[in-house]
Amino acid sequence: MRTGRPAKYPSDPTGTTKRCTKCGAVRDLDGFYADAGGVLGRVSACKECCKKTARACSLKILASRAETAAVRECAGCKVVKPAAEFSPSKYAKSGLQSYCKTCRRPRRRWWQLKQAYGIDRTAYERMLAAQGGLCAICLDAPGATPKGVLFVDHCHKTGKVRGLLCESCNLGIGKLKDNPEVYKAIEERVRRELGMTREAETAAV
Repeated sequence: MRTGRPAKYPSDPTGTTKRCTKCGAVRDLDGFYADAGGVLGRVSACKECCKKTARACSLKILASRAETAAVRECAGCKVVKPAAEFSPSKYAKSGLQSYCKTCRRPRRRWWQLKQAYGIDRTAYERMLAAQGGLCAICLDAPGATPKGVLFVDHCHKTGKVRGLLCESCNLGIGKLKDNPEVYKAIEERVRRELGMTREAETAAV
């Protein structure tokens, strides 16, 4: 077992700290990975530098794989597309995802719906059809909404799914905390304001 290093990398004689040979920082021994053959039983570089090196190597390997696979067939649409149309994957031999970016976005959305609300694509489309393809409150079509989709409305206490709403209605209900009294107060205020506006218009005529 080695017992020392050149003076270029001095260590704490008390054996509680060690200098990293990459960044030069002096750290506690806990900041280094164990190495039975190293000075003080630790590797020469600190954990942070080791992680940076590992990340750089991983990215280099992914980039190399992606360059090798100039084209790939998407597992979803079955279309052969350039490698740039696929997100990188450190688990795949090709270094690329099986689904192209276009197919992956909706797949991820259905997965998120399943995780968050326990409904799949079939259940979502069934609700959408039952609502005539419109927001359950304002009756706007998905294409008329800012993001072009309807969001799942659910009870924040029970988690029960109540229907599909446009982004504005969904955010509004969330901000009002599902409080019927607040809804009632807003309705009364809007009706009162509308009544005052109509009276003013009638008086002007």
